[in-house]
Amino acid sequence: MTSVFLIGFMGSGKSSWGPRLARELGLPFRDLDQWIEEESGKSPAQWFEQEGQPAFRVKEHEALLQQLEAPAQVLALGGGTPCFGDHMALLNEHGITVYLQLPVEMLITRLQANTGQRPLLKGKSNAEIAAFVKELMKERERFYEQAHICCDAVSMKGQKVKALAEKIRNYSR
Repeated sequence: MTSVFLIGFMGSGKSSWGPRLARELGLPFRDLDQWIEEESGKSPAQWFEQEGQPAFRVKEHEALLQQLEAPAQVLALGGGTPCFGDHMALLNEHGITVYLQLPVEMLITRLQANTGQRPLLKGKSNAEIAAFVKELMKERERFYEQAHICCDAVSMKGQKVKALAEKIRNYSR
């Protein structure tokens, strides 16, 4: 089995559903943002605050390159990871990419309820979050849609995870 890369907008469920999918596939799970925090001692939010987004993206790129060389795993990526440099091409070359899709309105509702660890949303009102998410999704969706598999994540439940795991097993690149 090859690595599986979970991509999608922040709040789409990559970190929540990744461990369940990994169990179904018999692979370890890793969250790239958590790994960056463990390795650097700084969360993505701290990177954004202390060093700025460009410095975080450099660190994220380095971490991604390291993970591409790791044994097969399910790797949840930050919402912006696929959208920088040649990341989508690298991801598609090194494993199976899965885009967890949610309607923008559902993402907005989720993100308005939980802005705490989201550096791009810090200090924004609900109206600003809604506008920001709509605009950013327009920019990012073209990257997400390059995934090998697009999964409607609206009603992600146990059976859907099993079906997604089966689809991944049967996927031929």
